[in-house]
Amino acid sequence: MSESNRVQSFVVGMDVGDRKSELCVVDGEGKIVETGTIMTEAEGMEARFGTMAPTRIVLEGDRYLRSTLVQCAHYILSRGPDSELKRWGEAHVGTNANQRKRTIVAMARKLAVLMHHLWATGEVYDPFYHTHREERKAALEAWKATQESVKEPAMST
Repeated sequence: MSESNRVQSFVVGMDVGDRKSELCVVDGEGKIVETGTIMTEAEGMEARFGTMAPTRIVLEGDRYLRSTLVQCAHYILSRGPDSELKRWGEAHVGTNANQRKRTIVAMARKLAVLMHHLWATGEVYDPFYHTHREERKAALEAWKATQESVKEPAMST
């Protein structure tokens, strides 16, 4: 494959902070392409990564935050109230200890993504978001159908 036809791949390493994050971009050959600081808010991330081709991002963050997310995921899976996240974990937990550990770490990541989404959009947490989304969609379609049938005929003057 010629050099011009090969898609350049990058790996972005980030040390995530509460306000600012340090980043280091490495190309496919291991050379540092860029280093710098970006704002941790969604706008800063979108400004930096919004136009970038699909890229692997490796995050390093606070070990206490990771530990807390794993503990929360463990609680959700073992004693937490029913939710889509708990059902996902129960479906993936498997039978041996290693599968359980992997599932808990995956749930911790899902929890972090969920929390970031709620923070960025301002939405309220709904434990059955996808289930309720289908119900909301059906209700909206039914309402639209009633609105179309209720339209008054045009009046002649």
